[in-house]
Amino acid sequence: MILASYAGIFVFSNISSLASNATELAIFRFAVGLAIGIGQPAWLAISAEITPSYWRMLMGAGGQTLFALGEVYTALLMTQDDPTLQALHWRQLLRYGAMPSLVLGMFGFFLLEESSSFLASKGQHAEAKKVLENMRRDNQADGVPVDFKLPQATVGGEQTFLQLVKRHGKVIAGSHLLIPTLVTMYSCFMINLTFYGCLFAFPQVLPSLVESSAASQLLVGALCELPGAVAGLIVGLLVPRKTGIKFYLTMTTATMLLFIIGAHNLRKHWLMRVVTFAGYYGIKMIPTIGIVLVYQVATELYPTEVRTTGSALCLAGGRVAATLSPLFYELVVEVTGNYLYFFLVIASLLLVNLYLIDLLPETANLVLKDDLPEEVLFQTPPGAQIEGSSSA
Repeated sequence: MILASYAGIFVFSNISSLASNATELAIFRFAVGLAIGIGQPAWLAISAEITPSYWRMLMGAGGQTLFALGEVYTALLMTQDDPTLQALHWRQLLRYGAMPSLVLGMFGFFLLEESSSFLASKGQHAEAKKVLENMRRDNQADGVPVDFKLPQATVGGEQTFLQLVKRHGKVIAGSHLLIPTLVTMYSCFMINLTFYGCLFAFPQVLPSLVESSAASQLLVGALCELPGAVAGLIVGLLVPRKTGIKFYLTMTTATMLLFIIGAHNLRKHWLMRVVTFAGYYGIKMIPTIGIVLVYQVATELYPTEVRTTGSALCLAGGRVAATLSPLFYELVVEVTGNYLYFFLVIASLLLVNLYLIDLLPETANLVLKDDLPEEVLFQTPPGAQIEGSSSA
């Protein structure tokens, strides 16, 4: 899925650059979005499964840092093309923007191994052991054994798509995971509503607050995310996941209020300009801490077989918010007549999120689960056999 994602991003981005009308462009960009969507949950799952529990946070923060570097790369391309963003050569920019996916896809093709946990859960024990042997060789850890405990049971036989969906649904919507899944979906929703809503709002808002080019504003905002990713790593290593998420929600709400107060009183005192931009840079930086932590929880909640499905469902909540955020901003501004109400509504929704975090289990340094709950594990499809079980 990761390699298919890289290939889809590269191919459809280049096809997008050849679009002859808006309809074709929308269709091809939708295909690019699908390619991104199939890759991100798979990466979150495999990164957690091939990484020791203590270092999972480093992998998550590293991935988010690369996200910010991608934004910096894009902003630099646009700055070189046209700093005002008014006369961009968009076809050329789409082709340049597709190049990292080609390069990283080649690295993935030659160097990325399948998850041994996933292979073992599918009954492919020899393949799983081979992956572990390759990892042992790559890490020069010749004395480390690669034998592993088999999953409690593995369902054999072919399953239809509907049977697989039902099986995964029993886990994700089961008594142990339904509430955590809903809370994590809402958390992903709020991160994306905050991030992309502000990404849409600030180019329209900042010209009235400061004189600078739109491209430079995008570049500064992207650079602010880099220390945010580092802060997310530090917070994730020092405190439990739930405490870190509460910290991000509290600080993001506080910076929203700072921006509102400063922007509303900007002309009254010079200190309000300091308050305004303290809020602005905080809004650009602190949500990155939340992305690192919440996306990490989205992978750690689920057992191996449904990890990609569960994290994809959580991330889908975020994608919905990313899609709706520009419309949400425009709606709030149209109804209220003032852009500051948008930030006030976001701050209120973040406070709701803060109180919901107590419903999540703590997953920091948790050994990832490989087995499904028994009530799902032993409800096999017709004709299937459970490997390793006896008549007794």
